[in-house]
Amino acid sequence: MAKERVLIGSPVRERACVLRAFLISLKSVEHEGFDIDYIFIDDNDSEVSGKLLADFKRDGSSVTVLPSVKGIAAEDSALRKETQLVRVAGYRNRIIRYAMQNDYDAVFLVDSDLIVHPELVEYLRAAKKGVISELFWAKSNAGHSSGPNAWLMEERAPNSDKRNAALYKKEADRRKRQFADRLKVSGVYEAGGLGSCTYIDRASMEGGIRFVPDREKEEKEEAPAPKETSLGRFTITGYCGCEQCSGGHNLNFSGTVPTPNHTISADLDYFPLGTRLKVDGTVYTVEDKGSSVNGNILDIFYGSHEEALAKGTYTAEVFLVQD
Repeated sequence: MAKERVLIGSPVRERACVLRAFLISLKSVEHEGFDIDYIFIDDNDSEVSGKLLADFKRDGSSVTVLPSVKGIAAEDSALRKETQLVRVAGYRNRIIRYAMQNDYDAVFLVDSDLIVHPELVEYLRAAKKGVISELFWAKSNAGHSSGPNAWLMEERAPNSDKRNAALYKKEADRRKRQFADRLKVSGVYEAGGLGSCTYIDRASMEGGIRFVPDREKEEKEEAPAPKETSLGRFTITGYCGCEQCSGGHNLNFSGTVPTPNHTISADLDYFPLGTRLKVDGTVYTVEDKGSSVNGNILDIFYGSHEEALAKGTYTAEVFLVQD
């Protein structure tokens, strides 16, 4: 009987000194009763970090290094910060798709700034959960209180005035603190969202589990205006719902109905479903994909074939829109 296969994957954009420690820990991961392989997405600016990935090897395991999004990752540090959430979610989903396409039984997604305990993958696998994360606490900035890499799913107060919104936030904060305190006791807990260090089995991957950008921010009495960050110039094409363009499909890949001035098709390895992109003054939502929509190509949905043809193919500056 063939052994089960687990793929260890990580999007990597890391200083060489940190990355070196991470890779050393990966070489020590134990895997009694199953095989492990590795996949990295090289999003590094540093040639030294890129070489560390290229040179990574482990006897008995295959190692795959895939390139990052060329032409989207910018040199400007502020731009990288704005687009990081979308890019990392897209890279994680790309690793999940690779695992499914290559018949892995599970994938272990881990951030490249962590030290992985040798027994961690065995431990998570033995829990026999479809999706499970190892918990750790981290600080986002010096002086801030630490928090767990898991969270509750809190919704905004619906249609409330400022006073009710403030009360809702106070109660939500209380539940978050209570949740974090409970996680300090050893055990397995249900969470609304998980991040780094996550083990996903085959059934969950086939069930459609995917990462989405975590845009949870501290609630304010008045919602701030959306932030728009330039991603550079893209090739823009158009399509409609006709047989020629869509093959007779009436729904987007996301399962929604395509809508003019709203639906856009993108490479889901780079822009996860739900990502909002602004083109020519209109904000579109990524709801679809296409066989010819790769990398720096976006395909806008139009109400008719004539309109799609009239627009043709052109280049335009594209903005990432975030709340």
